[in-house]
Amino acid sequence: LSARSGLDESGKLIFDCGAEVEGPSPYKPDYIYPAADFRPDFADAPIVCYHRGQRLKLNDGQSLGDVYDPYFNRTWKHFCSHRHTPNRPEPSGFVIGSLKGQIGYIAYPIFTLYQAYGTVAYRAFAGKVIRAMLDNSPTVETNLPSGARITLQHQPRHQRKILHLLYAPKWLRGAAHLREMDPDQCAAVEVIEELIPLHNTTITVVSDKPVTSVKLQPENSDVAFEQVAPGRYRFTIDEFTCHQMVELSYSN
Repeated sequence: LSARSGLDESGKLIFDCGAEVEGPSPYKPDYIYPAADFRPDFADAPIVCYHRGQRLKLNDGQSLGDVYDPYFNRTWKHFCSHRHTPNRPEPSGFVIGSLKGQIGYIAYPIFTLYQAYGTVAYRAFAGKVIRAMLDNSPTVETNLPSGARITLQHQPRHQRKILHLLYAPKWLRGAAHLREMDPDQCAAVEVIEELIPLHNTTITVVSDKPVTSVKLQPENSDVAFEQVAPGRYRFTIDEFTCHQMVELSYSN
């Protein structure tokens, strides 16, 4: 859950995530500094959040990190030469979010922030929170690029799982800067111009049934695999372009 999701009409959390919402933040923007377990590897200072968050007080949940307030809101009453006012050196006493069991709440619209501003730190932080909710044991792990897509399907009648890997780099094209001249026609478009082969893609899949074979389809070619932990199987695909289907057969 994030921002307003999971809140009732009065602004209170519907689910027990170990914290309490006290209302919207008076600051826009303010700053977040994730706790060590959730902090992006490259972040060693508070990260600005341009959209307004909720004021969250921790009860019995696990804190996701601290909120840092700016010295003031950058309005006509107060001026700062930068896009936003710097943060105060001490934390505000409010937390970014809270985890309790497998319920998590982030007090900021973190997914909207990532979509709007493309700040990699937002994605890295949210990814670590989601991993923690999965007990750091996701169903599929891979070294694919961030723009790739993975779909895992279970076909119990055939005693197999089907894994689809998809990767096609997209380039931003189109004359978005000319939109004022022709608002109905000019727009930014993501275009696939080249298909880039990927090499040595390593995948780890969780299966509660013993995996007996891994095959590339429709080539029907065998792929070597190993069991790296109870219920966890790893294999490597030497090369594929755009799409690859993998069949994991198992025995009951």
